[in-house]
Amino acid sequence: MCYKCLERCPKDVNIPYVVCALRDLAIRKGVAPKNVVALKENIDAYGNPYGLDNSLRWDWVNYTGAKVKVEGGGAETVYFVGCLSSYMGRLQEIPYAISLILDKAGEDWTFLNEELCCGHPLLLAGFINEFKELAARNVKAVEDIEAKRLVTGCPGCTVAFRKEYPEILGRKLSFEVLHFSELLNRYVKQRRIRLRRFISRVTYHDPCELSRLLNVFEDPRIVLRGFVSRFVECRESLTNSNCCGAGGLVKLSDPQLSDSLAKMRLGELIDTGAEVCVTACPACKLNLSEAALELGGIQIMDLSELVSQQLSR
Repeated sequence: MCYKCLERCPKDVNIPYVVCALRDLAIRKGVAPKNVVALKENIDAYGNPYGLDNSLRWDWVNYTGAKVKVEGGGAETVYFVGCLSSYMGRLQEIPYAISLILDKAGEDWTFLNEELCCGHPLLLAGFINEFKELAARNVKAVEDIEAKRLVTGCPGCTVAFRKEYPEILGRKLSFEVLHFSELLNRYVKQRRIRLRRFISRVTYHDPCELSRLLNVFEDPRIVLRGFVSRFVECRESLTNSNCCGAGGLVKLSDPQLSDSLAKMRLGELIDTGAEVCVTACPACKLNLSEAALELGGIQIMDLSELVSQQLSR
């Protein structure tokens, strides 16, 4: 599900589609892995994959000291935080950074009052009907606010809103969907934010869904080249970038494979000689950071974190 097979297949066979169809068949035959079925049950009952009370989704606001109000009021932009950044303590600096940048840029923004999982994991697992129901609820919540755009720092959420929702609902959404790296590039071009020079050797890891699925390659690179002292490309980058092992439900269904892929990818990033690796995906940051705890050699940051750190006061 990293889409590299689709990128390389000389016959243009849509292997990810085949994989999803087989997963749907496994669901209907009752032979899906137990933890995959549990994921669906948790989203049904709690609105998130982890089986936690959905009210805990906003704990990061208090934890990080973010000065934001969690309420779904009228605004031009909805920030859709996503489950991973909301609940995973090691990733809560990402929504904190994004909220700081939105404020610094003077954005008119809000949250969804009762944010639910985007449902992308459900579609990956093969729960198509359940995904359609969640898609309809999430789109209605944004359209009720009459927002002009939705922004998220999670590529999976971006894929859900930008590609999967219009396809499964059979209509165009009334709002624009942006990954936060795309909005950051706009802010920089419009001079809505100014960034202090970051003196370090930096490389970038392409998240699979953001790059190969959504074709968002240049936005994060343009932002980075604008303020880092030395930007270096990994040999395996752009469409040739290797997966970190976190996506496609691999970490859920085969954690050992996920860990080995993360270590392999981390080795490629370390080979650039960079001191900092920036990515634009909470799942990638988490998996690569876990590999770095064991292997060391490089610091892993989300693009939003580095930009927030370098905002001109």
